[in-house]
Amino acid sequence: MSRPLRIEYEGAVYHITARGNDKRQIFNDKNDREIFTQKLKEEVERYGIRLYAYVLMGNHYHLLLETPDANLSEFMHRLQSSYTNYSNRHHGRVGHLFQGRYKALVADGENYFLALARYIHLNPVRAGLAEKPGHWRWSSYHEYVRPRRTEKWIDRTVLLRYFSPRAGEAISRFAIWTESGIGREDDKKLISNTRRQVALGGDDFIESINLLMAEK
Repeated sequence: MSRPLRIEYEGAVYHITARGNDKRQIFNDKNDREIFTQKLKEEVERYGIRLYAYVLMGNHYHLLLETPDANLSEFMHRLQSSYTNYSNRHHGRVGHLFQGRYKALVADGENYFLALARYIHLNPVRAGLAEKPGHWRWSSYHEYVRPRRTEKWIDRTVLLRYFSPRAGEAISRFAIWTESGIGREDDKKLISNTRRQVALGGDDFIESINLLMAEK
């Protein structure tokens, strides 16, 4: 079976998932997660990526991002190869850390943005690692619920704008809305509606992606 094409264009929004080879852990301890987070920050800034959400689990991670410069492949190659080199040195391993290619779904940001953000932030809750998203340290959720931005490489402006133009009110509504998804499968079902393993969106969006793919 041929691999799905990578769709790249300026302003594309993606849901990225990468898993460990043979389902093994890619984050074994606090130090691993801190190193990955630092490398993520560095590459987001290097490539001008707009990172909206992320979560680090045990054997995988999720990102929600936008590429103003249509440079997803370069960004992801640098991020994963850099972390693999660190992990292999630190843990005395060789070979591949990640399972094949990362999964990159180009998403209809207008209609799926909120669902993707909540799905990502609730991953630790669904996995039984935390009762609430705020109890899991290794995600962008904490940056959203702080009164003021501290990690400027995480772009929280777009998401909070959905809730209110006033910062305090937006943060409060965002937190309530995110936790309202606990125990529900709405977002998971919505974002499982992928087409050709490369796109997530409604009929008009999928048609636009099909046209892009036909040009390649």
